[in-house]
Amino acid sequence: MLVHLLSGMQFVTGINEAPKRASAFGGIFRWKDGRNTPDVHPVLFEYGNIPVYMRLTLGTETAEVTRFMGSKGILELTEFTLTHTPQAGIDLAPSYYCYGLPARLRNAYFKQWHDEHDPKPGQEPAPDTQTWHGNDYDDLRPHLWNFFQSVRSRKPVVQDIVFGHHAALGCHMANESYYRKSRCIGMRLRRRSSPKRESRL
Repeated sequence: MLVHLLSGMQFVTGINEAPKRASAFGGIFRWKDGRNTPDVHPVLFEYGNIPVYMRLTLGTETAEVTRFMGSKGILELTEFTLTHTPQAGIDLAPSYYCYGLPARLRNAYFKQWHDEHDPKPGQEPAPDTQTWHGNDYDDLRPHLWNFFQSVRSRKPVVQDIVFGHHAALGCHMANESYYRKSRCIGMRLRRRSSPKRESRL
């Protein structure tokens, strides 16, 4: 059920490869009707050096939300909205770890940090969150139009067979990790010896 989310993530980020690793857990918590596939299925993927967290929850009605988080802000996608929450990319306050220091060291650190980092009055950063709203539309027509144009022009589509394979393989790795109760490591070119309790695809 995550294949459409994975393919959407791949398209937005420009990733066209299988994940290096997948670690899944979960269980059948609500729909105890004889099924063996989990109704709650969180998965942590590793794509290159990017961690990707996906979750399937069939026990709760929730909106589908996708978040891309980085040091400069957050992009949040829902069915009909895109929200950008910018961040300065710098520390806006002293580290809270220093509260464990003795008072003399803590106060000296606070003073030095504020002297070096506090903005001048009137120049405080004020990130402005913006949301764009889209209209409801029938997404079947654009998909069909794109496909027919590709057939007529022989121009390749973005989500070709290799792209789709990579998205599907992520789901297979998630399932393999869940059923074996261990992480699943993707294979690149050749099969290598695998440690116990690890599944390799």
